[in-house]
Amino acid sequence: MTANDNDLLNGITDGTKDIYTRSHGLGVTPTYRLDILGALSGRSVNISSSDTTASSYLIYGTKTGAATTNYGIYLDVSGATNNYAIIVNAGRVGIGTITPDVLLEVSEATAGTSAGILLSHTDNTNSASNSFLDLTVAGASGGDPYQRFNISGATAWVIGADNSDSDSFALSQSSTLGTTNALRIGTDRGIGLIDGLTAPSATVGYAKLFVDTADGDLKIIFGDGTTKLIVADT
Repeated sequence: MTANDNDLLNGITDGTKDIYTRSHGLGVTPTYRLDILGALSGRSVNISSSDTTASSYLIYGTKTGAATTNYGIYLDVSGATNNYAIIVNAGRVGIGTITPDVLLEVSEATAGTSAGILLSHTDNTNSASNSFLDLTVAGASGGDPYQRFNISGATAWVIGADNSDSDSFALSQSSTLGTTNALRIGTDRGIGLIDGLTAPSATVGYAKLFVDTADGDLKIIFGDGTTKLIVADT
């Protein structure tokens, strides 16, 4: 590092030097605007801030232009026993939102587009090349692993394992698992229907099983409205 380089770095501290027109290398002749190379243990770059303003960004970057593909961040980590591209030790992650309500929130507001999460394994040569989503709770005294399907302001359905109901698998017409169940499968794998249901309306193209609350009989109603007795409650 030359004396002029030292003078330039001092200028970065006090804000008196223009560094936009130069490339800078730490441990390497720079190829990019900022190039860092070093056999360092621990942290290669450390950034910290004690700013207490209402909205404070530790790192803020933008990428615009006419390139075919824009990348905000590109990470490539390999060569170790454990390789982690990114660790978020604390805090929430928002994609499409700056105010995530949960640990990871994905939001899309553009009309005609979908907000999606895709898990894809591209290998088609090995039967162990799986793609899966695992919902896990800590144990019998924990909560429920479940998935919610919500139509805002209208109807919600929940499907999952009900830890508070003998670990049964339930489909509930509710935002809460185990409330207003439509179907329950116990750990004995017996399929449970609601014991006592007002006869549902007919839906063309479907046949519906139900236990009639009027007499306790198991019945089926067909798409044309015809109702047949399957088993009488005697």
